Amino acid sequence: MPDIDAQRVGISRYRQPRGSWGRAVRIIAVGLPVYGLLYIGNILVDRGVDIYSGTHSAVFLAVILTLVFLLVPASKKAACTAVPWYDIALLLTGLTGTVYMAFNYERVLRTGGAGITITEQVLGVLLVLVLLEAMRRTVGWPMIVVAGSFFLSTPNSPICFRASLMGQISRGRG
Repeated sequence: MPDIDAQRVGISRYRQPRGSWGRAVRIIAVGLPVYGLLYIGNILVDRGVDIYSGTHSAVFLAVILTLVFLLVPASKKAACTAVPWYDIALLLTGLTGTVYMAFNYERVLRTGGAGITITEQVLGVLLVLVLLEAMRRTVGWPMIVVAGSFFLSTPNSPICFRASLMGQISRGRG
């Protein structure tokens, strides 16, 4: 008689981690809504644990990224039960940026982001890249195109700078 779990693994688009990874996924997946309810219901505040909204967002993003890289394979041909090394590397990179932000959110909030170091900038860029990969895995390439268009439409992007410069030149101001 065929193994039903093995058949399900072949059909699902999600990874079915076994052993310690499987236990970690179950604990995280159960802990996230519990934490969310504690935060939303102000139960943590009633217990004397005050969490900034930015810190909460960083913790929430860390947990979501962890679940994405443990459960969603990079492609249809990727392993369905084992977690590959590159997913662990992406997971740790995402955790580094989000946990750093969770612990340093108050300082960044107080300074308004002034005085951000090169290390913080590198962590931010790496976190954006990891977030884009998580979006690609869960939503697909169209969302990456939308996010890319938002990145390129910011006032400091090279395309917007060239477009505004061309507009000034065509109006005789350049």
